[in-house]
Amino acid sequence: MTATTLTSTGAKLLVPGAEELAASTPIEEARLRVYEVAKRPGIALMCIAFDAGVVLEDHIAKGPILIQTVTGEVVVEAAGAKTRLPLGGILHIDARVNHAVRSVTRARILVTLLQGTEADEPEVPGIMRKNQADGPDEADLIPIADVSGQADHGHGHGGCTCGEEDEALPELDVRTIPHAIRHATVFGALDGLRPGTAMILIAHHNPLPLLAQIAQRYAGAIEVAYQEEGPEVWRLRMARDR
Repeated sequence: MTATTLTSTGAKLLVPGAEELAASTPIEEARLRVYEVAKRPGIALMCIAFDAGVVLEDHIAKGPILIQTVTGEVVVEAAGAKTRLPLGGILHIDARVNHAVRSVTRARILVTLLQGTEADEPEVPGIMRKNQADGPDEADLIPIADVSGQADHGHGHGGCTCGEEDEALPELDVRTIPHAIRHATVFGALDGLRPGTAMILIAHHNPLPLLAQIAQRYAGAIEVAYQEEGPEVWRLRMARDR
């Protein structure tokens, strides 16, 4: 999505209108897709497009978020309560509150992620999925795009018992790959991984749309863990468990 700069100093149009947003965030059959809309210091906007009946499983935002339904209708379950969000509905969720979203109809939600209040939070906020074995205040988090429910393998979170050495892992730097074939190149590399092996992905931004596609394509067979989160470089460890 291309942002249009206004004539007023310091102002930028992030979403030209509802029709433009819908045109740039197509809904795909029987799945959800995450689109990055805009990213500014302390705030990020994502549009999540759902086919009818699709569920975005339990996950946690590192900072407060706003969820607004821009097409269709969804139900959000947060802190044990269900809230129906018809077209135009807006819901605020506090930081690190476990929540899930189910589409009632084909729908799009605009998610505004705000920076957390903790001093060690990154400048650009993100959404993470919590380890199912932990409570909402635990620090062991994995990317939201891993919607399979698989727990973190352990690298970067206090040690691993699998015997692998991250230093020996092959690296794929997608910054040097043309955009038109970038995702296909990553899929090819992941297809070539044997069960129990891993690789490092290097990108110039947080690749949330790619991660959502990986989660759908590999049905939980790929575990993802962030090793470096910007602002210039993102490094992600991707391990194949089957």
